[in-house]
Amino acid sequence: MHSSLGWSLISLAWIVCVGSATEAGVIRLKLKRLNRIETHRTPSFLQISSRSSPVARSRPAEQLAYGVPPIDIYGEVRVGTPPQIFTVAIDTGSGNLLLTSDACRSMGCLGHQMYSASQSSSSQPVRLYDAQNAAQGKEPAETVLLDISTGEAEGEIVTDKVCLADDSKACAPTGLVQMTSMTSEPFSTFPYDGILGVALTPASVGKQFNLIGNLVDARLIKRNIFSIWLANEADKNDDSEILLGDLSENRMASELLWLPLSSPGGMWQVKMTDFTVDNVKANLCGKDGCQVAFDTGTNAIAAPKGVIVSLLSRLDIQEDCSNWHDLPNLGFVFKGMILNIEKNDYVKRVADRCYHQLLGLDLPPPKKDLVLLGDPFLRKYYSIYDGESLKVGLAFSKHRPALQRDDNDNVMLENVAADPRRLMVPLETQ
Repeated sequence: MHSSLGWSLISLAWIVCVGSATEAGVIRLKLKRLNRIETHRTPSFLQISSRSSPVARSRPAEQLAYGVPPIDIYGEVRVGTPPQIFTVAIDTGSGNLLLTSDACRSMGCLGHQMYSASQSSSSQPVRLYDAQNAAQGKEPAETVLLDISTGEAEGEIVTDKVCLADDSKACAPTGLVQMTSMTSEPFSTFPYDGILGVALTPASVGKQFNLIGNLVDARLIKRNIFSIWLANEADKNDDSEILLGDLSENRMASELLWLPLSSPGGMWQVKMTDFTVDNVKANLCGKDGCQVAFDTGTNAIAAPKGVIVSLLSRLDIQEDCSNWHDLPNLGFVFKGMILNIEKNDYVKRVADRCYHQLLGLDLPPPKKDLVLLGDPFLRKYYSIYDGESLKVGLAFSKHRPALQRDDNDNVMLENVAADPRRLMVPLETQ
């Protein structure tokens, strides 16, 4: 029996977790940045549907005017008995664990650590019954088909012991997809072994596939909540982290803004009133606003192509960086507050070239017109994902003072830390 999975992963820019820690009811996963020169050039790994989706076969990289440097957020998981160690991309836009199977003989599987169900004494096949099969007493093996960016994958689902830290107590039996075949592109360029989705249960194949929910049920984390802090270039001695079961006030430089979820689909999705440019409404979301998902699996600000074209026209980013000092703030309006990001956030300056971090992406229903706020936004704002109250919390992220180049682009100058009072402003003051 086949089933289709619909979720999202758009690649991001940090590297594999080399350290993690557990506290009472809290799991802290440390992440490190990957050298961008060594990463792949695929800026988007969107997973949105079964193989039949035409959008999944599109090439998002071709939609960028200047290109997006690749970004990847990694963690480490231990699966099975005895434990098999894997690096995985952490993705708030999906709800399942995907690993490469040792049964895979595709070129895309080469270079990745492979999961072996036969070598794990705690591995069990999963049978998803439907009414007809249950009536006939059949237990068909479940196979899933995936479209991921420009490629395709097929896998079987099993359950096994999954651990999120070096401490063996941070483990729970969890369903996962072991990918048995895949195309060479883009999988051969993936610098990690798999994908760990941390969306809500409706985004998972079933309840048993949602790792965070399983950790809560096993009382290994004290609350169904997690928070994400992404380091920037100035945070040289401080690793990015994901905190499961709690939030950290030490990562916040402002009060929290809580936003209720607007969709039951499992994504961390809320309503946004509009975009702003230099604190002026862009009038791109209409009277009902825009639907926005916070996605660690996205290395850009992604939105429908027409929206991105309009924003790029207003921002007027010159490829030669000739108007760098005049570039405005780009804002997002939530509950009457504008949350701004600066030019250093939405533009990557490499020597004398400027690369915008905006991605035109038209998704099929039910995600049509969805805006994805990824790395440029999530580095600026500390994000909390509350599965109990079904809310997302945002606070200005606390970082070390930023570094900037002078007008000749050859001297590093230390700048004061960004002021949240300047970047988080009420809409009515404009």
